[in-house]
Amino acid sequence: MGVPLLCHPNTTSQIHLPQENPLSILCTSRDLYNEISSHLFSNSVQHVILNPEYNEHVWMVIQFKFRAMEIEWALGNRADAERHFQKFPHSKTTMIVHINRPDPTDPGQLVLLWQKTNALAEVLIPIARPNIKLVTNGSWHSPNPPASWGSDRDLFYQMGGLQESIPFGPKYCPDKDVVMLPFLRLGLWVEDPTNVPAMSDEEFDILRRCLFSLFDQKGIEHRLEKLLSMTKDTAAREIESALIETDLFLETRTDELAGITARFLRLERYKNWFEDGRSWESLYEAQLEKQLSTCPQVITDIDPLLDRLSMRYVLLILLHHAVCSPWSNLYGGLGRFDDSRIYTTWDSELWPEMFPSGIPRLSNVQTCLLRFWRPGKDLFGKFLAYSKWLGRRGPRNLDSQLYTI
Repeated sequence: MGVPLLCHPNTTSQIHLPQENPLSILCTSRDLYNEISSHLFSNSVQHVILNPEYNEHVWMVIQFKFRAMEIEWALGNRADAERHFQKFPHSKTTMIVHINRPDPTDPGQLVLLWQKTNALAEVLIPIARPNIKLVTNGSWHSPNPPASWGSDRDLFYQMGGLQESIPFGPKYCPDKDVVMLPFLRLGLWVEDPTNVPAMSDEEFDILRRCLFSLFDQKGIEHRLEKLLSMTKDTAAREIESALIETDLFLETRTDELAGITARFLRLERYKNWFEDGRSWESLYEAQLEKQLSTCPQVITDIDPLLDRLSMRYVLLILLHHAVCSPWSNLYGGLGRFDDSRIYTTWDSELWPEMFPSGIPRLSNVQTCLLRFWRPGKDLFGKFLAYSKWLGRRGPRNLDSQLYTI
């Protein structure tokens, strides 16, 4: 995390302020902080910059401008962003969120932007409602329809003519709609959309205005037909369903997307699948389970019978073996003993060492594995057998189960 701009006196984290910084007085007293900060933040603007390019060290950039001064720092990951947004006095300043256009030739950039806007909306909801303005930078329109549209050029422009980096099949879902959708939750302003109290007519009117302000108007009646038809009784459910559908679709498509960004997104997903250590707890699986229980009907169109998810898991275990086997002894590496490192310990730091350029498309993973295990060797067949066994029993049961060849 970059150097924080200010320290609220109520925070317990360590603060690194430059020497002789005139703002350091704000860290000495809560009363002084409350009195001085109101004047200090008067007419100030906090710029939140979301870039689509993958950078393992920079997840989000913050620019703070007040009076004649400008300070900029980077947030390295979502955890850093949560700490910043929980402690920054948003009610005393204006927030402008800048979303830079993704490159359609590197479709993983759209997935990365979706992850960032989705996370940003989630971390903003628990805080006091700030004054937020959304800005999309660059041209989000396309001079020509995607190849999947065939000869329907006129219809493409009638529906908005917006860039679509990842075709959603029969449904037209342009990049701009994808990255703006999470901010529709700010119209609800509830932490749990599945448990929303009755919405008043006034609250529903605010939500409708939020909907129309977020999305391009040309062709909106075709692109967002279901959201436009929601009522105050169905609004929360429809918004949550749209978010889950988009998330699962992009998560599934990421398996086979071309481009450097998708390679690193697959690496991030796999290396963080389980928590480091021996717990075998998975936030990734917990999120999927929650989504599927909330909107079970969504999966029928995106991943029938969960075939893609099952294959993703099997390949995870294969790659986990490839990552860990150089650090295990021959027999322990094969999992013949209870204390095999492969079956007892998850180490996310090993993945970037083994895959410094990211993970290839999952359909090419077997070719990738042949870098480590030559074809025709019995060892490769044994790892395939292990993957099938793990796919059936799952890592949570490994403590009580022992597989021998």
